[in-house]
Amino acid sequence: MKSNKDSLKIRYFFKLLTNIVGIPIGLVTESIIPRALGTKLYGDFSFITGFFQSLISFIDLGSSSAFYDKLSKRPNEKLLRKFYWKLVSLITVISSTAILFLIYSGFSSTIWPNQLPKYIIMGLIFGLLYWYSQIILKTVDAYALSKQGEIIRISQKFLRLFLIIPMYFFDFFTLGMFFIYNYIIIIFSIIGWIIILNKEGISILPKVKLSKNNLSIYYNEFYIYCLPLIAYSSIGLITGIFDRWILQISSGSIEQSFYGISFQIASVCIVFSSAMTPLIFREFSVEIKNQNFLKIRKIFKKYIPMLYSIAAYFGVFIAINSQTVGSIIGGPEFKDAYLCIAIMAFYAIHQTYGQLSSTLYYSSERTSMYKNIGGSILILGMPCSFFFISSGTYGLNLGATGLALKMIIIQLIQVNILLYYNIKFINEKFSYFIIHQILSVLFFLSIGLFSNFLISIFFQNQILSFIISGVIYSLLVIIFTYIFPYIFSLTRDDLKLYINKYFRLK
Repeated sequence: MKSNKDSLKIRYFFKLLTNIVGIPIGLVTESIIPRALGTKLYGDFSFITGFFQSLISFIDLGSSSAFYDKLSKRPNEKLLRKFYWKLVSLITVISSTAILFLIYSGFSSTIWPNQLPKYIIMGLIFGLLYWYSQIILKTVDAYALSKQGEIIRISQKFLRLFLIIPMYFFDFFTLGMFFIYNYIIIIFSIIGWIIILNKEGISILPKVKLSKNNLSIYYNEFYIYCLPLIAYSSIGLITGIFDRWILQISSGSIEQSFYGISFQIASVCIVFSSAMTPLIFREFSVEIKNQNFLKIRKIFKKYIPMLYSIAAYFGVFIAINSQTVGSIIGGPEFKDAYLCIAIMAFYAIHQTYGQLSSTLYYSSERTSMYKNIGGSILILGMPCSFFFISSGTYGLNLGATGLALKMIIIQLIQVNILLYYNIKFINEKFSYFIIHQILSVLFFLSIGLFSNFLISIFFQNQILSFIISGVIYSLLVIIFTYIFPYIFSLTRDDLKLYINKYFRLK
């Protein structure tokens, strides 16, 4: 295997560049898709893919995280790659057989209300392809080849745009064609990443023989790592499917579309943290192996609050302007989704802590603790879902807004409990992180509300007000960050260092 590893900064830069490039492209594609499909079909797509995302999360059983963790620590182990893809093949055959049985034995109308069998099968294929692509991307990241991998992702985003525009203008937009469109995008990425790995002398299916002894060793290793996550994945599957199922039963496809578009818009908030998550995971795995807890503490305390604040910068502005954002992205049919969009923006802000903090549990192999805490809180979320979403006697019938409320309440509880035990593990102060969470949101909320109030006095045009408000909001954030650098987990000296470095000031 060739040695062509880039530094963490280089890898993060390319991860971040991909996500930044993806924002305008995503805004264009995500504004086309809901308009082209309409609220009903967009809701159906959101429901089916949401179901299979929950299912894939379950059948994965944490094995992809185990694979990434172990491959980061033992990159030269060909047998590890061979074993894992054999495991993936076995999981695929079993899960596909089970789904096809449910479809053709008459259970489809109960599990997937008002959905055609062909679209359910297409949803299964979509879920599996996406799963494979994420495993291959993790392999690329484990070998510190993120720069090359992100070039493929950037190309993929332009391909998305290149294909979606003619589909829309030539009226070639059906639910079936939209699934096929997604297949093309995913397969393009898979092929690109495999080519990158092959150029580095890395085969995802190396030509080595797994003996019975090898199989036994790897099986036991994955079993110990994943056993606690089996229960957690089961709970996640049940609660994830239950949420979307009860929303479908109680409120229908239109509310599914409101939740779906809110989730997509909120994902803009985590472009920075999602770029950093696999890289921090790898760094934690390597440093855990080296027992370098000083570096682990430094990474945790520096990057997690900083990335949370960056997410808050985006999320608060989206939440304050949710009505305008919903109209721009989805069109007039999605005007009633504004409250769901606002809540999901705050959910995405806090998801930063969930994403980044969980990597320390996985890399330190404390999966049993993760399961016990996370699973318990997820179970409590089921009655919350029923109460907020259900249209029955004991439900508030809030539809997509109710599901968004449930998501943020459960996340705040779950993530902060998990954070507490991570802080104990690395011997830091928990109060620092809690205070930072609250003050950061209040900081951006104050600036955002002031910006909107100021603009509303002078401008009445919705789009123009949104743009100018965003500019003023950003300028005020820059000014006040210099006064209060703590918001981004920085000191005044850190800011001066960055200014001198990037703007060459004496």
